[in-house]
Amino acid sequence: MAERGNNASFLLGFLVGGLTGFALGVLFAPQPGSATREQLMARTEELRSRMGDLSQRARATAEEAVESARATLREAAEQARAEAALRRSEANLRAIFNSSLQSFVLVDRDGVVKAFNRTADEWARQLRGRGLEEGERIQEFLPGTAAGFAAALRGETHRLEYRVRDRE
Repeated sequence: MAERGNNASFLLGFLVGGLTGFALGVLFAPQPGSATREQLMARTEELRSRMGDLSQRARATAEEAVESARATLREAAEQARAEAALRRSEANLRAIFNSSLQSFVLVDRDGVVKAFNRTADEWARQLRGRGLEEGERIQEFLPGTAAGFAAALRGETHRLEYRVRDRE
């Protein structure tokens, strides 16, 4: 009999637990399956819309970046062409400068030699026994020219002549 009471208690507990679970499930169940499916579909559409917006913004940003890169490449190519043209122009000027029979010495405002041609270098070798050097002062090459150089900087004309005798 004790065994029958235990079985009855177990069965009663099982039924009460099952009914309680069912009642709580019905009371707290979020909604029917069709409503859940509708919510999932709506959420899916919302996410698709957001992804579409993000995709469009990403595409627009990528297109801007590509166009910016193209513009940069065009500018770099144009700069390279301009630099090549400048190098050719400088080479042509240097060829003319060095093939002249006249002496040319380029000096800055302080009288420092910046450039010279071959003829000037050859004359320097004849006059003073050594060639010209960039960075030296013109007065070292042509002594007594400080006043004339200062006058030239003021825009005045100054004439300087040297008579050179052949060393032979």
